[in-house]
Amino acid sequence: MADKEEVVSFRISNEGKLQASDWLAKLDRGALTHEERRAFTKWLAENPKNSEEIKSLASMWYSLDEPLSKLGLAFPSEAGLRGQRLGRLFSTLAPVAYRVQYIPLICIAFFCAFLGYLFYMPSSEIGYFSTNIGETRRVELSDGSNFILNTNSIIEQQFFADERIIRLVSGEAIFNVAHDKRRPFYVYASDGVIRSIGTKFSVRVEGNKVSVTVAEGAIELQERPDTSELIHTTEDKGSIKKATLEPVVIMSGQVGEITRTSGVAKQFISSQEVAERLSWEQGQLIFYERELQSVVDEVARYTTVEIQIGNESLKHQVITGILDIGDVDIMLEGIEGALDVKADRVSPDLVYLVPRTAASEALY
Repeated sequence: MADKEEVVSFRISNEGKLQASDWLAKLDRGALTHEERRAFTKWLAENPKNSEEIKSLASMWYSLDEPLSKLGLAFPSEAGLRGQRLGRLFSTLAPVAYRVQYIPLICIAFFCAFLGYLFYMPSSEIGYFSTNIGETRRVELSDGSNFILNTNSIIEQQFFADERIIRLVSGEAIFNVAHDKRRPFYVYASDGVIRSIGTKFSVRVEGNKVSVTVAEGAIELQERPDTSELIHTTEDKGSIKKATLEPVVIMSGQVGEITRTSGVAKQFISSQEVAERLSWEQGQLIFYERELQSVVDEVARYTTVEIQIGNESLKHQVITGILDIGDVDIMLEGIEGALDVKADRVSPDLVYLVPRTAASEALY
């Protein structure tokens, strides 16, 4: 049963993930300043879970598991690597210039370095976005793309001159990607990498499973590099083989799923199911012949109120209908209207769904 302490604990955890994501992005861009290192150390000391959060994110972003003390070296960004290359260029050319006392050579070195910096300089466009439970959020991006963040979700955006990168840390989002052949659009989510040039699709993270539903165009779905370990396959009765890293094309009207143990799978789904999976974009939840337990599980993502079904047979009752996302009472009224059930609010944090004809008192 969810209580106030659990709600507060969740909010703290959600804030910790955002802070960890922010620190990891700073480390990714290069060495921290003296003041930043002091602030980073202080942040780690404030809560033991902070180090766990940043280690977890580091493992997901970079497929590595290095000690925290080496984070700055373990995850050099492209900007950092290019800066190192320019530093080596200066260190190589400067002594030669001074030895021969030929000032134009210094100018040439600086000019070449400057051109190299302009050529390789990545975009510094970075963004962090999150939603609370029951909240959705639409974000417009500079390239003409946009995404809609579903309830209880976190996203980090990093756009460079040659690629666009989104990291779906948790939750779900729908992406409308502007076409740009020169800058592919990548979404990193748990064990999956999604590549798109221009299309509309949703990505949902549930534990170690990633689901991708394509509404328009096509995307490529593949395993992250660290999933190329030996895995067991059910097809060969437990035999072991290497997980493939080849991308799988997911077309419009298909859903792709990926887990670390089973790899990538895809299948066609009906237009009704596509609409159902993306219905929350319009502030609604659409259900076509879904069991009540499945409907309640989906509704639970949008509220901190615990909803229990007080009758075992009622869990398997099939429901078709539309629920407006919002206050839990409004959503429960929709369920009551679709089925002959009654929502009994036992407490502010607990609701029982029971047959309308049954005596509610007998269930408690």
